[in-house]
Amino acid sequence: MLPSPRAERLRGPLVHLLADVRRLLADEGGFDPVTSRRAFTLACPDLLALWLPELLGAMTARAPGVVLHVVPAPGPDLALEGDLWLGPAPVEGSGLMSVVLGRIHWAVVGRAGHPAFMGRLTGAKWTQYPHVQVRTGDLRASLIDVALEGSGLERSIGLTVPSFLAALEVLPYTDYLFTAARELVEPVAGARGLALKRHPIADDEVPVAAAWHERQHADPAHQWFRQTITAVLKAELAIDRVALPR
Repeated sequence: MLPSPRAERLRGPLVHLLADVRRLLADEGGFDPVTSRRAFTLACPDLLALWLPELLGAMTARAPGVVLHVVPAPGPDLALEGDLWLGPAPVEGSGLMSVVLGRIHWAVVGRAGHPAFMGRLTGAKWTQYPHVQVRTGDLRASLIDVALEGSGLERSIGLTVPSFLAALEVLPYTDYLFTAARELVEPVAGARGLALKRHPIADDEVPVAAAWHERQHADPAHQWFRQTITAVLKAELAIDRVALPR
């Protein structure tokens, strides 16, 4: 059996209506984080899993019974039952609200002692070695590919993986290079045998935002959830860091 065209048209609105009903029933007596057993869904790139200990610590310190579901986020599609989406700003979409959390800076990641990291990392050296590329299902051009346009350089993709964490696992054993957010990778680079260099091409800051649907804006439980998550990420992104070597 297959859904009719009308059923397909109703799918999106019904998802929203049912989610609203669940929230109303769950919060009928008010939201108390200490006693709540509510589940929240966070849509974000998997590289953000490196910050999950901080996020969970902040949540469970005040709400030990809440449940956190982390799902992939190829784009700010909150038509699913996600409560909060994290990704690059600006965020565009009907009915979406957002706040900028901070900015990330691109870094080139490779194994410690990588020959490309001997001396200054130029664009020519960066394109001399194969690269790892993450494909999450988002068909839009990556921010790195956009930065390459007009530079006269072209990189060679040696490996594609479905997640950022998979890319980090490959790097210590190869001469592949990977472009990632410095703020996310730097805290774990040393333990994984990785080194970072300032990116020779993509040198601009990238604002990071949290987004949610306007229907959830006044929900007390959602307010608590998004304020908890955004406070942790704002603090992490605001840490002063010594400039990366070129």
